Amino acid sequence: MPVNKANIKSATGEEGRRLRNRLMRSKYKTSLTKVEGLIDSNKTELAQQEAVVAVSNIDKAVKKKVIHKNKGANLKSKLDKKLNKAKSGPASQKHETEEGEE
Repeated sequence: MPVNKANIKSATGEEGRRLRNRLMRSKYKTSLTKVEGLIDSNKTELAQQEAVVAVSNIDKAVKKKVIHKNKGANLKSKLDKKLNKAKSGPASQKHETEEGEE
C-alpha cells in the first residue's frame, strides 16, 4: 500500500494503464480467435473481413505499447499464412498430406 501522496497518485495511474492494457490485449486476442474459427469453418470471405479488424486491433495494441512491435508483426504474419492456406483450398492441403505420406 502506498504511503505518500506521490506514490498514491502513481498507483492510480498504473491501475488505469493496467486496465487499458488488459482491454487492448483481450480485444486483439478475441479478434484472432474469431478469424481462426471462421477459417476452420471454411468461411474464407468472412475470415478475410474479420482479419482486417484483427490486424487493426494488433496495430492499435502495438501503438499503445501493450505488445512489442515484433510480436505484432509475428501475429499478423501467422494470420496471413493461415488465411492464404485457407484460400488456396483443400486441393493444396490434400497435396501436402500426400507428400508427407511418401
